[in-house]
Amino acid sequence: MFAGEAVDFDGETVRAHPPGPSTVAGGGNIPIIVAAMGPQALRVTGELADGTPPFLAGPRALSEEIVPALPAGKRIIAAVPAIVTDDPDAVRALAVEQMGFYAQIPSYRRILDVEGVGHPADLALIGDEKTVLDGLQRYYDAGATDVLVSQTGIRSSEERLRTWEVVSSIGS
Repeated sequence: MFAGEAVDFDGETVRAHPPGPSTVAGGGNIPIIVAAMGPQALRVTGELADGTPPFLAGPRALSEEIVPALPAGKRIIAAVPAIVTDDPDAVRALAVEQMGFYAQIPSYRRILDVEGVGHPADLALIGDEKTVLDGLQRYYDAGATDVLVSQTGIRSSEERLRTWEVVSSIGS
């Protein structure tokens, strides 16, 4: 289907009929992770999926909206923009420029309002190692089971490497 193969379609919804096995020998089921932040999408995610990666849902939105909406045991993969840098003002300016459009999308605007922030870049963790680690810990404290770091505003490979080093130190 993704590489231009034929698709066999049945009824009102799409059903995939793969030509061969869709599992890996020795592997388990592939987790179904659904991007969901609104009440209805979270309800369906809780019923049918293994978890959700809510992007721009900060710690308050996680603890007040996302976590209570999902049954225990579901993965909540907080998707967090973060960068370790010695020049936070310059990186934040890039984040403001790159992330501003999210505030115009109703689902993101709603979750930003729950969080109490005016701009999506206000949720970006930008600064030294301690700033980023402390910020990521707030997501875990709010109920995230995992954190996915995106590197908005990167200006150099050094900043990228520093960020990955900090993120890889979590749990070690």
